[in-house]
Amino acid sequence: MKILLFGICLISLPIFSQVDSTSTELSNGKDSAKWPYIKNYTPPFIGAIVGYNFLQSQELEIGIMYNVAEAEGLGVGGMFGPSILYRRSIDKNFNSIDFDLGFYTLLTFGAGINYNFNKDESIFGFRPFIGLNLYHIQLTYGFNILNHDKNELIGLNKHNLRIRIVIPLKRLRVVE
Repeated sequence: MKILLFGICLISLPIFSQVDSTSTELSNGKDSAKWPYIKNYTPPFIGAIVGYNFLQSQELEIGIMYNVAEAEGLGVGGMFGPSILYRRSIDKNFNSIDFDLGFYTLLTFGAGINYNFNKDESIFGFRPFIGLNLYHIQLTYGFNILNHDKNELIGLNKHNLRIRIVIPLKRLRVVE
């Protein structure tokens, strides 16, 4: 049931994204607002992230990403920038706040720090990740490096496999 609700939320999120973001205005035969992927172009934008971690622990995640770079001619989209995420474990009583910095093209890689907590315990971690990206759909594998002694008490999973989607909300620049 939880996975069904997550799927419905994931499908309905583009409704809340910027309505005119997919329109193209032509002026003098040129694209005045290339958005998205006109001639393999990805502009800088701020976007919402929705994801699901399904390897060992079942977790839902939401967050925001700031794509700072323009990508042109990649064919599969391209993003580079920081993101901040809130993750909630479905099967354990645990929350996490992640700050990631990644390079997202066909081959995705990056690293992040995370703060994992519940009402009794907390632990910091470092997580390098690698994966694949196709436009705004990302599949990443990360390995959390945690304090071993403290993690024995808490029982966090070190491995995570995430699938997530980045939904562009606001284009930052109009490029001609």
